[in-house]
Amino acid sequence: MKNYLNEYRAYDINLNDNNEIAIVKYYVVDTPEINQNGQRVVVRNFSFFGEYEVPEDLSSRVQELREEGFMPMNQFKSVNFDVTSFNPLVSAKLLFLGAHHKMLEKVYAETIDHNNICNVETYITYVHMKTGEIFTMKVANLGVHSDELVKKLKENGYQYITDSYAYQQSRHLKQKSR
Repeated sequence: MKNYLNEYRAYDINLNDNNEIAIVKYYVVDTPEINQNGQRVVVRNFSFFGEYEVPEDLSSRVQELREEGFMPMNQFKSVNFDVTSFNPLVSAKLLFLGAHHKMLEKVYAETIDHNNICNVETYITYVHMKTGEIFTMKVANLGVHSDELVKKLKENGYQYITDSYAYQQSRHLKQKSR
């Protein structure tokens, strides 16, 4: 007799320490338990499947996993895009992205405007969990560069654009097309 209610296989998509897209597989098991109040509750447990891979073609690999019965991890855990935007349309889009997408990185860049003023802009790189498509989106123009602003961004998990997956990938694609 099984001591769980449901068992699933799931995959998650992350950036590893080498700035490569990686897929991690999990078992997801719902087990019944009795809480402190004596009520029956269902607890969801995530166990590492034992496989970690860096696919050549993310979209194809995600399709294969879905055909094998794996589900994207964001079906089990809600995803929050922890990003601030001053544009209401971008903020609304960020709210809806969590349903099918996962943020991979937060990036900042410095751009020089037509008045030769250095501004700081933020971007995110995210993946569609059901297709494996990767996107980059400009989130905000934070205004004039300051050391305090850059320090605050770094404290909130942002990295400089040249260290990002999106930048490295764009350089790789440019070299490939030459």
